[in-house]
Amino acid sequence: MPAAGQVTRRGARYRVAGSTGLLAVLVTLTVPFLPVSQATTTVTWPTAHGTRAVNAPLTSYSPTRLDATIGCATARALDSRMSGPGTLLSTTPPASPFGAIAGLALSVDSGLLIVRPRGEPQTFVPLPGGDCDITVTATAAATLTSIGGSPVAVASGDHRPQLTGIYSDIDGAQDVVRGLSVRAEVDNRFDTSPSPMKLIAIALAITLTGGAVLALRGIDGRGHRPSRHRRRPGKSDLVVTAALTAWWVIGTHTPDDGYILTMVRDRVNAGYLPNFYRWFGAPDSFFGWFYEGYALLTRLSEAGPVLRLPSLIMGVGTWLVIDHLLLPRLGARTRGGASRWACAAMFLAFWLPYNDGLRAEPVILFFTALVYGAVERAIATRRPLPVALAALCAGPALAASPTGLLATLPFLVGARPLLRLVRERVRVHGFVAVAPPIAAAATVIGTVVFWDQSWRSLADATRLHFDLGPAFGWYEDHLRYADLLSDSVAGSIAYRLPVLLTIVSLVVCAVLLIRRRRLAGLATAPLRRLLGLTVGTFAVLALAPTKISHQFGILALAGPLLAAAMTRTWVPPVTRTRRDAALVATAVLLAAALALSGPNTAWYVSGWGFPFTDGAPAVGPIPLRTVAVILACAAAAVVVVEHLRGSPSAARTRSRTAPAVLVTTTMVLAHFTSAGVAIGRQHDSYSPGADNFERLVGRGGCGLADDVLVETDPSTGSLTPVDGELAGTPWYALPATASSGELPVVLPIAAGNIGDLSVEFGHRSPNGPSVTRRSVAAGIPEVRVPVDGDAVGADRIRFLTTSGSGANGVPRVPRVRTLTEVVADAPTYIDWPAAFPFPCLDVIGPRRGIGRLPRFRIDGDATFRYSGWSCAEKGGPAGWLDVVGGRRTLTTYLRGRPTTDWGQLQVIEPYAPEALPADAAVSTATSRTVPGTWSPGPLPRTVTLPPGPSTSDGPDGFLCFG
Repeated sequence: MPAAGQVTRRGARYRVAGSTGLLAVLVTLTVPFLPVSQATTTVTWPTAHGTRAVNAPLTSYSPTRLDATIGCATARALDSRMSGPGTLLSTTPPASPFGAIAGLALSVDSGLLIVRPRGEPQTFVPLPGGDCDITVTATAAATLTSIGGSPVAVASGDHRPQLTGIYSDIDGAQDVVRGLSVRAEVDNRFDTSPSPMKLIAIALAITLTGGAVLALRGIDGRGHRPSRHRRRPGKSDLVVTAALTAWWVIGTHTPDDGYILTMVRDRVNAGYLPNFYRWFGAPDSFFGWFYEGYALLTRLSEAGPVLRLPSLIMGVGTWLVIDHLLLPRLGARTRGGASRWACAAMFLAFWLPYNDGLRAEPVILFFTALVYGAVERAIATRRPLPVALAALCAGPALAASPTGLLATLPFLVGARPLLRLVRERVRVHGFVAVAPPIAAAATVIGTVVFWDQSWRSLADATRLHFDLGPAFGWYEDHLRYADLLSDSVAGSIAYRLPVLLTIVSLVVCAVLLIRRRRLAGLATAPLRRLLGLTVGTFAVLALAPTKISHQFGILALAGPLLAAAMTRTWVPPVTRTRRDAALVATAVLLAAALALSGPNTAWYVSGWGFPFTDGAPAVGPIPLRTVAVILACAAAAVVVVEHLRGSPSAARTRSRTAPAVLVTTTMVLAHFTSAGVAIGRQHDSYSPGADNFERLVGRGGCGLADDVLVETDPSTGSLTPVDGELAGTPWYALPATASSGELPVVLPIAAGNIGDLSVEFGHRSPNGPSVTRRSVAAGIPEVRVPVDGDAVGADRIRFLTTSGSGANGVPRVPRVRTLTEVVADAPTYIDWPAAFPFPCLDVIGPRRGIGRLPRFRIDGDATFRYSGWSCAEKGGPAGWLDVVGGRRTLTTYLRGRPTTDWGQLQVIEPYAPEALPADAAVSTATSRTVPGTWSPGPLPRTVTLPPGPSTSDGPDGFLCFG
């Protein structure tokens, strides 16, 4: 019987655990509603530079409120000196073909005031004489235009105009400007920082949570402590760590690396983490807390190896949890041998293509693995402390991405033993001593989610995400599988194979467990929980609002464990007959055949140089998928024969020959081989692997920008004719830059049919001149002819055409500079698919709710160009970029691969080139303290820009995605 002092101390621990846990929950729940410091920005005009126009594109498109006052005398003065309509005020450039759609314009012509509010017909009002004012007030309730206090144009409802700046023909040197003023309040609702009160509450909540968990540990007791199988790092740990480290250097990018890099680059200027490419720059709702860590890393470097270091660390950590905590729970026979290697190979097959980037999957997997391990530990020891630790680890995964729901699955699949455990502890210690610390651990993540945002701002961000999409329903999850089985990067072999093998493993293990109830060498209860976790993972994917194949990366937790379990089922006594073994082999080989039907490629620049990027891999004329199908048919024949025999032969299989081991190991080796081949093929051009290596040894430059060559003046570089014409086709001397193959020869072609086109390269040698001839596909307006293969070293060239209605001009060898030199430190807009390989450029982003007008724009290659993600209808930057300026495409070439479509560099040509930058008109940028429920008004409204070119180089309007 315990002494009275021990009982008193134990009771004190109960009270401390309960009270601190309950208080931690209450404080955490108040954090979203506590005051924040709200940054306010106001645009005023005229500026210190007078009535000169200003470019100030709002990322929210419209201001929360616009007030303008223009004297009638000013309007009459402008009218008297203009031969046509004169612009008094326009919120979009008057020369913009899209400005009239969403902007507000006041103009004067022949004594008439012309009012054109957003989306409303023009109003014509006679301009009165005498002393009066023209006023405009635009709010979410109405847009009102008055003269002398009398309304002349009223637009009820939210007709706030889009504002990309203030533009006017009024000249302070010639017109009367007394009383002239324009004031626009910028919708900058997401630019908040925590108030001192909020910081104190956050610190208190974290401290109380830590105290509650420690108190729970004090009353936790010894519980049931099963024998532990402590394992030192083994060969599989070393192999996985080495593979992840090597892939960190030479590996491929993941789809959203550039997207996330642009977001974290904008952190300092925006004052928060904006989702720049959509949703009016709103933050990523309740998710993306880990982006703050990437934002800190960008201050150190924006190089790929630095930014991908967290995914490497989390990859190693996730594997160690799987190998040392979760794999032993499946049974003693899975702790070593082929099962362990199958687990390692499947983990690498998932992690290498899916999770070695900046996306949320590595964060979700690492913390979910900790949750799963803690839940299994709680079940094994029957102690509540691991439950609290699991709840603590679940928070970061849940707050990382919608697929972070994965972290709830260990609790669901282990609900029965966990509830039994909690009931036992409540009977002993009381509900107040056990439940509050666990609840505090589960909710403390709220202090991270809301540390610099309020409840209302994140509620607004969430609404924007759902209203503007994409927000697909669970019943549309077939789109994800269509993406996986497509012929694009999203359906590559590396993406398909681990997912298909996981499905096969799930079916095999589930069928065997249903038929036999117990599987020799496997722990039944943990295996059932693993099967439930796998099914739940597919359910989590179905609930995600986006449907992309890359999200299959969250299977990197369940997939490896299932592969280990299926490898164990391959050997007797689980696999009892040769028929069962052949049936499993058939399923695995069919999955491999389906995977091998996809291309062997990777995202954007990562796939340059990969073998078999244009189709399924083959050995000579025989596709590998055909080989896999033949082997699957042979295995299926064994199944039929053994079944018809009536008494199938006993299986004599070995775990090392398990199909899952062989196929996944081959897949990992092929992936590394492809990356190595790509680096070799791209040795004279750009490759991410070589670029990463150079950065690690201190020789890195500016990534892809150093290897893109820009021709700024196509009128230069024309070749000089040399002696020796044939049928009017002269030879042209080749300069060294073309003779070496560094640059192509460019032949301008006029519109029309020039017939067949061929090119001859002339060589001079001691043995006399020689000619190399090849056919060329003609194109308009020009054709690029690379000097490669046996043409390298040629000193002259000529073009031969058959009769046709067209003609070709004088060939030229471009005179180029690198993109780094051309763009330098000019502000640049890089569309999200292409953003990651350009670490040195000054990428535009929101600043105090106002976008910077770029001088250049960079898009990806034809696969990713004009993706439509950032369109005006979805609140993207295209909604103001295409309004303030047109685009002119520069001719570019990839070093060493002059005919490769690397992407596109465009010059932004503003419609108001004389306009001042936004800083000239930002009169205030102060902060005010507001409660967590405060809102500046209704959410921003999108605009619809019609398709059509603003320049001759490409479309400004294109279909929106999602």
